[in-house]
Amino acid sequence: MVRFNVDRSPLRQFVIGLVGVLLILAAIEIVWVHQITLEPETDESGQLTTRGQARRRVDLIWGSAFLVTGAGLLVVSLAGLVRHESVVEGTEDGLRLRVAGPQGMVSIPWDDVIAVRSGSVAEDARLAVPVLYIDVENPDAYPPDLWGGEWEGNTMRVDAESWAIAPEEVAVRARIELDRYRRDHADRANGEDEDRAPYV
Repeated sequence: MVRFNVDRSPLRQFVIGLVGVLLILAAIEIVWVHQITLEPETDESGQLTTRGQARRRVDLIWGSAFLVTGAGLLVVSLAGLVRHESVVEGTEDGLRLRVAGPQGMVSIPWDDVIAVRSGSVAEDARLAVPVLYIDVENPDAYPPDLWGGEWEGNTMRVDAESWAIAPEEVAVRARIELDRYRRDHADRANGEDEDRAPYV
């Protein structure tokens, strides 16, 4: 049973799609339209000059790169907006995170979770990126290479930049479920001990 789930931010997906559209439009401008960019140089008969041919090759390279990248971003954006796939799920049994690839979830049972917390990481002089930390007892039980995350010792660090909910809130919800699981587990263990206790 899913107790809580986190989707990707719709606004971020929209922005990714918008960037994709702009790149596609830029490719069309560079290769065909030339309303803003300069056209390749031609001679009096309309044939491309040597410099024009070189410019045309450069335009095709940049245009192709923009077109492929823009189309990829647009597809990713539309797929994310349509499918609404969770990036995090908190269940009765543990946490599930989409870190095994775009379609793959990694399940971490509550038994193996030491703690869940949030934070931020600054990489390559970028702005600090929000992240979720999951400390586990047995990191060898999970994939070593994570999609959108990485291992720091026995801690899984997951990039939460694209999430619809801040990692601080996710960490609070996860801790509530972890505490609930531990209480239920302790109650069951105590009940079993009482059942086994001899009558006096």
